[in-house]
Amino acid sequence: MAKNAMTTKKETKEVAQVIPFENFGSMGFDTIDTQDYATPRLKALMALSPEVQDETVPGAKAGMIYNSVTEELYSGETGIRVIPCGFAREYVEWSNIGTGSNAPVNVYPATSDILSQTTRDNMNKDRLENGNYIETCANHFLYVLNDNEASSGMLGAPCVITLKSTGYKRSKKFNSLIRSVIPSAWPMFSGIFKVTTTKQKNDKGTWHSFDFAFDRLLDQGNEKDIAIFNSAKTFAETVSKGEAKVSQERGEGNATTTEEAVPF
Repeated sequence: MAKNAMTTKKETKEVAQVIPFENFGSMGFDTIDTQDYATPRLKALMALSPEVQDETVPGAKAGMIYNSVTEELYSGETGIRVIPCGFAREYVEWSNIGTGSNAPVNVYPATSDILSQTTRDNMNKDRLENGNYIETCANHFLYVLNDNEASSGMLGAPCVITLKSTGYKRSKKFNSLIRSVIPSAWPMFSGIFKVTTTKQKNDKGTWHSFDFAFDRLLDQGNEKDIAIFNSAKTFAETVSKGEAKVSQERGEGNATTTEEAVPF
């Protein structure tokens, strides 16, 4: 009687090695401190912004919000949610375009009396005797909430919005709004705000600027809100120590490097 021989095939499955990354700590980052990082800048894109005009960022359109480090684009109409973590006013000295580098000649703190040494010219620029001009810059340090947390696993990230020239009035209104809705005994980073863009125009043309609105206060008893608060607090402490660095740009600051980007 013939026997049917049955062959049993054994499959050997290799178990992938799991490497505990946390055992390596911050290896590679140990020689980098806060001075070696740039705080990502949020810009309201204009028609003349290089990202739009030169098509250096795919999909960039006037009115969008752009992250200068991650190169993320956000709808200016839908906007983003942020937590304010600090504010710093600076006076930035620039040479005229074509007469120097694109870097500032000097950056003065809010306590400086440099503006008293200037004269307003017919272009509404505060001129020094050496021909350079001073821009008053309002730096708003923000913790931008990640509405796609499920996909990235991150609650948010630090950013800065710099407002100057035509945007300086909006900076003052934003600070006033923050002060009016945050309880007096609470820190600045205990409330969520909405940042959008809006189209402005005058007899010289149109441009886009930031708009700010109050969303809500953080819930002291909500687990996720507590995590958000702690992340924002960490960034706020960095700002308070002066360790959040801002790289200033020519022009509107929140828009482009060309002085002609915003009609005055």
